[in-house]
Amino acid sequence: MQNHLASDEIITSIEVSAKQANQGMAYAKFSHPASRYAVVGAAASVTVEGGTVTAASVAVGGVEAAPTMGSSVAACLVGKEPTDAALDEAAAAICSDIGDDVLSDIFASEDYRKAMAVVYTRRALGCAVECAG
Repeated sequence: MQNHLASDEIITSIEVSAKQANQGMAYAKFSHPASRYAVVGAAASVTVEGGTVTAASVAVGGVEAAPTMGSSVAACLVGKEPTDAALDEAAAAICSDIGDDVLSDIFASEDYRKAMAVVYTRRALGCAVECAG
């Protein structure tokens, strides 16, 4: 892993916003059997107010060379009640955010990575909704 700092720069601080009471965050991954690194991983943040999703953010990694933001997932979920059906539909929307350069190796083909992106996006969304309370 690398950062984008020049050789004469150092990180002196990192700021992270505090979790809100009605916000849940989760990460789910399909691990490589030897390294435990994510073959496919999904991160989700969901805010639920009055039984309705008011904000959502999703990213998947291990599918393309760089992480993929799930803007279609968020658009599909915001304004809806976080039911199982709504979460299933939103997770399936990750496929429209994934580009044409999907990774493939001996552990996961292109098609398998896309399928697992849906599965792990759904798991992350479900856990995030649970954490949102």
